[in-house]
Amino acid sequence: MLEPHEFEVVRRLYSAAMDAPGDIDARFDAVRAEYLRLTGFSESNHNAIMHHAVELYGPPCPSCDKPLRTPEARQCAACGVTRSGFKLHFGKPTRGWLDLRVRSGKDEVALDASYVADVVHGSLIALLGVLEGAPMKATGICTEPDWFELQFSRVEEKRLRVELLQVMRRPIAGTVRELRFEHEAAPVEIASALAHALRQFGATAGPAHSVPTKELVMLEARISRMLGDVTNPFGG
Repeated sequence: MLEPHEFEVVRRLYSAAMDAPGDIDARFDAVRAEYLRLTGFSESNHNAIMHHAVELYGPPCPSCDKPLRTPEARQCAACGVTRSGFKLHFGKPTRGWLDLRVRSGKDEVALDASYVADVVHGSLIALLGVLEGAPMKATGICTEPDWFELQFSRVEEKRLRVELLQVMRRPIAGTVRELRFEHEAAPVEIASALAHALRQFGATAGPAHSVPTKELVMLEARISRMLGDVTNPFGG
């Protein structure tokens, strides 16, 4: 795939070749050569190259990682998962701190969390607990001195809700939980977003921070069951 600035170079060569005289195949040699230089891949069809622009496609599917067919696409043509706009992000740990972000559309909350392993593992265990039948599960997130909870809960047996709650201790009212983020979607969409975040985390976190492989395999197996059984949203 070509980034916008790369595609612009190829597009200009393509336009020049369209107006050039001579053999049609030879006219597009410069297009194919530039594409080979940029990508390392030899493409024989110069017309196909014009469909290899990143900006023509949407973001990676949270379930199968294949790009959506257009930036506006709401459903993945490869695996069928609907794009809800929900995203979880576990950044690369830095000196014991984890950049944690939850997003839904334009709404985003970012935290610097400590105890990296507890946050990553706890999120996975909490979601698996709900998918396996619990009405609600949460994991604690310490940002020193503040405390948060990432909570997953069932909604009418067909939907799943994600909430980020700030936990505050007040002298008179006691412990108060304030909602900072909320998103509701089909269980497969929430599960796919977490699985995608964990795969990305595993690729960038480094050897000191491992993804709980056994539980991730369980989550991905659950996602496969949910995709294969549309009558059972939780894939039990």
